Amino acid sequence: MHLHERPLRLDDAPAITALLRAVEQAEPTEEAYSEDDVVEEMSGQGIDLQRGSVGVLDGDDLIGYGAVSASPSDEAWRANLFGAVHPDHTHRGFGTRILQLSVDQAMAWRDADRPDLPGELKMWVPEQRVGAAALAASQGFSTWRWFLRMRRELDDPLPVPTEVPGYAIRGFTDADSEGTRLAYNASFADHWGSSPRDPARWREDVVGTPFRAEHSYLAFGDAGAVVGFVMVDEFVAETEAFGFRTGYVQLVGTVRTARGKGIASALLSRALASMAADGYRRSELGVDAASPTEAGRVYERLGYRPIDRSQVFGRRF
Repeated sequence: MHLHERPLRLDDAPAITALLRAVEQAEPTEEAYSEDDVVEEMSGQGIDLQRGSVGVLDGDDLIGYGAVSASPSDEAWRANLFGAVHPDHTHRGFGTRILQLSVDQAMAWRDADRPDLPGELKMWVPEQRVGAAALAASQGFSTWRWFLRMRRELDDPLPVPTEVPGYAIRGFTDADSEGTRLAYNASFADHWGSSPRDPARWREDVVGTPFRAEHSYLAFGDAGAVVGFVMVDEFVAETEAFGFRTGYVQLVGTVRTARGKGIASALLSRALASMAADGYRRSELGVDAASPTEAGRVYERLGYRPIDRSQVFGRRF
C-alpha cells in the first residue's frame, strides 16, 4: 500500500460517490447520492476543503474521507462532521484517524475565527451503522439526541385537507421565500440544535436543487405574514436508484403564536395530496424523538409510521 493524506478537492466527487455507494451496499440505509449531490455538498456555505477536510488514499484510490461543515451562531461555534471509509478497508484504524483529524481541524477553525465561542461538534449516525456509532463513542462523543425517520405510503387513503379559520393557505411561490425564511427562524428558535439561517444559507439548504415548490404549502396570518410552512424535496439520485418517487418533507413549522390550531396538519395534508397526484409513491420525514411540539403525534395522525432512527452524537470543546 502507498498511503497518503491530503485535503479533498472537487474533482474527488466521482471517487466519493463510488465510496458512498459501496458503504450503502454494505450497510443499507435507503440513501443514494449522485456526483452532483456530492459536488453540491462539497461546495456548501459551511465547507472549506482546505481548512476542514481530509482524504486518505492508497496511491490514486480514495479509501476514506472526512469533512467539517461549520454553522456558527452567536451562541456557539457549531459544526457537523461527516465522512466514510470504504468497506474493504474498515477495522484498520482509518476511521479513527479521519475522525481525529476532523476534530483537530474543527478546533483549529474555531480558534482562528471565533475563539470567544464554545465549540460543539455533531455526528449524525443511522442506527444501521453500528461501526460508526462505536467509533464516535470511542472518540469522546456521547449521544445527544435521537431522530426518527417516518414514512407514509401515498396509495393508502389520504387525509382530507381542512381549512383553518383565520388563516389563508396556498402553495409556495418564489416571492414567498424571504417571508418563509423569517417564519422558519422564528418557529425553530426553540428546536434543539437549530441555528437561524441567513438568506445565503436558506437558498442553499432549503430552496436549492432538491426543493419542490409545487408540493410545498404556506399558511398566512391576518397581516399577510407566513406563519406556517411545509417544504418538500425530491432527490433525483434516489428516484433513479429505486425506480419510484419519494417526497421528503424537509421542514414543517408553525410560529409559536399560531400553534395548536391545526395549521401543520392542514398544510401537510395538502402536500400529501399534491405528491400523490403527481405520481409519488411515498413520503418521508425526520422528526426529533423529543420534539417540544410533539410533532411525531401529528405525523402519525396523518398516516406516517417510524421506520428507523438516527443517533446524534455530540462533543463540546
